[in-house]
Amino acid sequence: MVPAGTVQAQDTAADVLKSLDDAYKSAVAAHDALAPTEDPAIHAKHRQTLLTMYAGLRSAWDALITWKAASNGPAPASVLSGAVDAIRDFVPLAVDLKVLAPDKAATILSYVNRFFPGGTP
Repeated sequence: MVPAGTVQAQDTAADVLKSLDDAYKSAVAAHDALAPTEDPAIHAKHRQTLLTMYAGLRSAWDALITWKAASNGPAPASVLSGAVDAIRDFVPLAVDLKVLAPDKAATILSYVNRFFPGGTP
């Protein structure tokens, strides 16, 4: 039997990842819509942020799936460890693109900073 605290931690990590995943998909659409009017250098920088976030999300979802399958062991920090820098770069972009509300962005960054106050381990 999986302890309730572990299930709650897994669900919280999944909720954060789902919010980031939804914002990522919306950010890609918003980014693509800006292509004709945005400065090419800025567009390229934002594209790199989105590609890095995609890789970070894949890593985090894979870690969460592993954690859920094991039902013990890894903690939320291990789920996010591969995506910390990507999340910190992506969240301000998502807010700027108006695909992530500032209050939700603050909640996500607070969650990340709780486990990684000084940056990536």
